[in-house]
Amino acid sequence: MNQPTSSIPLISVIIPCHNSAEYISVTLYSILASTWKNFEVLAIDDASSDNTVDILRSYQQRDNRIHIIEQKQNTYCVIARQNAIAYAKGEYLVCLDSDDKFAPTYLEECVSAAEQDKSLSIVYTDGMLFGRKNGPWKIPEFAPRQFLMHCSIYVSALIRKSDFDAVGGFDTSLTLCEDWELFISIIKNGGKVHRIHEPLFFYRQRLDHSSASDIGYQFKERLSDNIFHIYSKHYDFYKQHHIYFSDIWDCQNKIVKMYKRYY
Repeated sequence: MNQPTSSIPLISVIIPCHNSAEYISVTLYSILASTWKNFEVLAIDDASSDNTVDILRSYQQRDNRIHIIEQKQNTYCVIARQNAIAYAKGEYLVCLDSDDKFAPTYLEECVSAAEQDKSLSIVYTDGMLFGRKNGPWKIPEFAPRQFLMHCSIYVSALIRKSDFDAVGGFDTSLTLCEDWELFISIIKNGGKVHRIHEPLFFYRQRLDHSSASDIGYQFKERLSDNIFHIYSKHYDFYKQHHIYFSDIWDCQNKIVKMYKRYY
């Protein structure tokens, strides 16, 4: 697809990297194979100790749409994302983890939907698992009340940057569920969500069980602290939907049990 870049919106793809040498080539290759050509990649290295930066530079030499930001001190992926987004020039944002990947048409399908309906703030597709487990990713359908109890949108959804900016971006005090909190903020602010029923996003299940979904549910106190912060921050919105903290925690416990069976 040959697109005149002067007349179509720019997408900023944000990739936080920390010791990502084993995976980052697959991730970058999937972006460069995209049918949507008007994008920039902001890859922010979060003080890696391996050769992640060397790999990023090798790809940058091949394609000037790739930009590298280097942090000398390790932060956390949400802070790295927020720092990289400060440089973003796109009308849309896509935050991609350094071990996941897109189908070639992912960006095109998402931005086309957003351009056709300017009321949409968040657009995403069905997903697939790959790596340790391969096959369809069973993501629940979006419904506002259920979403407030458990996130059913992955971080790599396409986000309209004006809506991201309107809510102040990611809450960098969170150490889990920062994408969930961002989406709640956007939806609370009137943002609309759209899901495309094609499996165009690929979420890696790492063989060593070090994926974010593996780690997050292993630390119950950390999970509780972050969910309580989200609930407190949006307490009035939760009350509007007649949701109380016990409802959320019961739901999370069910998710943990399901997660252990499913993965």
